[in-house]
Order: sequence, then structure tokens, then C-alpha cells
Amino acid sequence: MDGRPVAFQWLAEGRHWVARAEVSDCALTLHGRDLPVESVELVQVSDLEPYVQGQRRLQQAWARHHDQEH
Repeated sequence: MDGRPVAFQWLAEGRHWVARAEVSDCALTLHGRDLPVESVELVQVSDLEPYVQGQRRLQQAWARHHDQEH
């Protein structure tokens, strides 16, 4: 990473795809749906809090939706 391209192997089926690459000593796996694989870019994130909060809001919305259906 650090501005260098990372080569991924990827497999697509319908609206879903999975891509995998070796980065340093780690395996990096990405899963996408309804998103062109060519549009994905890796960026360094230093503040995870907005992502954590977004995931919590998404889980709460799913829970409300589930409660409304049952």
C-alpha cells in the first residue's frame, strides 16, 4: 500500500464479488455487492470512530426494521 498498487485476485457472481490479496504478511479479503470492483480504492484510515458509529447506526436501523416486520 503506501501509494503502491496492490494486485488482487477476484471472483464475481451476479451482484456480489470477493477479492483477495497478500499485503505484507497479511491476507486482505474484500466483499462487495452492487459496487464495481474497478471503483474500489484502499486508503489509510487513522480515525475509526466515524466507521464505528456508522456501523452502530446501521445495526440499529436493521433492528428497527426487523422489529417492524415481526
